[in-house]
Amino acid sequence: RFTATYGPINKTSITETANGTAIRRMPNLVKCREDPDSMLVMSLENYDEVTGTATKAAIMQKDVVGRTPPITAVKSAEEGLLVSLDHRGAVDLPYIASLYGVSEEQVVEELGDLIYRNPETFGFETADAYLSGDVRAKLAAAEGMGAEYARNAVALRAVQPEDVLPGDIDANLGAPWIPEPHVEAFAADLFGVPSSAIRIGHLKKDAVWSLDVDYQVERSVAATSDFGTARANGTQLLEMALNLKTPLIYDTISTPEGETRVVNQEETLAAREKQKQIKERFRSWVFTDPERTEQLVRIYNDIYNNLRPRLFDGSHLDFPGMNQTITLNPHQKDAVWRGMSAGNTLLAHAVGAGKTYTMATAGMKMKSAGLLKKPMFVVPNHMLEQFSREFMQLYPNARLLVASKEDLTRERRKILTAKIASGEWDGIIVTHSSFERIGMSRDYQARFLREQISEYDQLLCDSARGDASRGNRNLIKAIEKQKARREARLKELLAEDKKDDGLVFDELGVDYLFVDEAHNFKNLETPTKMERVAGIHTTGSERAFDLFMKARFLHENHPGHGLMFATGTPISNTMVELYTMQRFLDPDGLTRRGIEHFDAWAATFGEVVDTMEISPDGA
Repeated sequence: RFTATYGPINKTSITETANGTAIRRMPNLVKCREDPDSMLVMSLENYDEVTGTATKAAIMQKDVVGRTPPITAVKSAEEGLLVSLDHRGAVDLPYIASLYGVSEEQVVEELGDLIYRNPETFGFETADAYLSGDVRAKLAAAEGMGAEYARNAVALRAVQPEDVLPGDIDANLGAPWIPEPHVEAFAADLFGVPSSAIRIGHLKKDAVWSLDVDYQVERSVAATSDFGTARANGTQLLEMALNLKTPLIYDTISTPEGETRVVNQEETLAAREKQKQIKERFRSWVFTDPERTEQLVRIYNDIYNNLRPRLFDGSHLDFPGMNQTITLNPHQKDAVWRGMSAGNTLLAHAVGAGKTYTMATAGMKMKSAGLLKKPMFVVPNHMLEQFSREFMQLYPNARLLVASKEDLTRERRKILTAKIASGEWDGIIVTHSSFERIGMSRDYQARFLREQISEYDQLLCDSARGDASRGNRNLIKAIEKQKARREARLKELLAEDKKDDGLVFDELGVDYLFVDEAHNFKNLETPTKMERVAGIHTTGSERAFDLFMKARFLHENHPGHGLMFATGTPISNTMVELYTMQRFLDPDGLTRRGIEHFDAWAATFGEVVDTMEISPDGA
């Protein structure tokens, strides 16, 4: 007897026996996948899932990797800089000097304006990296260091963004960048009373505004008639506008079942019209005073108009170990270089743009440059085999661990997590559902919640030392409510039975996550005070929260580095998804601008618009 196997590895195989009988059968993929090299076998062919046909991969016909001779010398400092960026992902002066055979001082002198020393880190950066980003803060740092960094200051002044003028600034009520004294001045002008009769409180962490006014302000004609109604005082409408709330006026009616509340349409529309007048009055008032205008324009430009976009050029990169029959497109090389040099990255590329190759190449390049040690690739459930196969075709020598859903069952989870923790992998590939099963430790979750609780404790202490006005008391109540929520969650977490499911995520040594089809994690809980606003979901999915916790863990250990999202639809339904992407990828940027809370973000970049909708009964 003899057997000969024909047909694609990844599909049904045909076995021919000695008597010529052909038997069609499926390969035992369950046992095959247990072998870490199974995807290497599957990558030996180019399989078309649509037609069900396969052709031999190039590796079956020739050497696709070849030898990459080591670079031991360069002819110029600029050439040495390119080699350093390719091999180390940064400007490594000792490395460049050793390749060039000169001193570090000579390298710096020859490179000239191609590199700059950062006065905050005292390390050298390329010109495109240093002269981009928050150039206003960099200019202030360079000017503060004196004559030694005069060259930096001159270069930074040349790239400062032009100031945005008042006519192009949307100054909305509730925007966190507008200081409280200006809001107090507006309220005093609106109601025609002295500023001392109105006190404004602002809790930036939770975007809570409070308004405390004297009795004569509430009884003024402006509050009860001009900018208010008989059922909604103008001071209440102003406070609601600051907190992005819209008024709803209810009537209590008696029914056979008891008393019930119904919306009074006429009074509600009247109150909303008055609130709209307050918002319009603020927009027309805010830039009328020259001194106030100058101050607000400076604040706005320093906080929001401080970035100079960086152009990423990855043409200098070399890819040792990559299949020589495959050539990356320029935009893919640029994306790889962006991931290497700029930290967290969003690949918002269109379908078919080659995000799989970009992520695989970025992982291999960052690992060879020492920028990461153990990357994990999180892919959709149906893409596991295809992603792994394409990865192996791109890098035939890559050492991959592919974890299917079966590997994350309770019986085999310990074995898999032990493999991840103890092995030296170029990539660990898991599906979305499998990734969720690798949980964070309860200790980390408890610490995460305790840190938030301690922040609220400090806020309560600071608020208690303040005045005893009604506005301050409202702030204290808001803080206490947020603290109580987290304490309840912590109590619930600690009450759970401990599950022995093997190692947890924070014990695996994973230091970078590549998340394919990242829009599947966009349903993250969004805390907000807004009510009845389309597109805002205050409750999120467990899948999104799980990734958020892991992203925060990576951010703590590698600030600004550790995530690469890939999706062709970063925003598909609402603008809240844009805020969610920023929470994942740039939490520090939101915090620096005081917009980490959604309401503060929405007050800065958006506006709540009231529209009428037809109900099913035609009303």
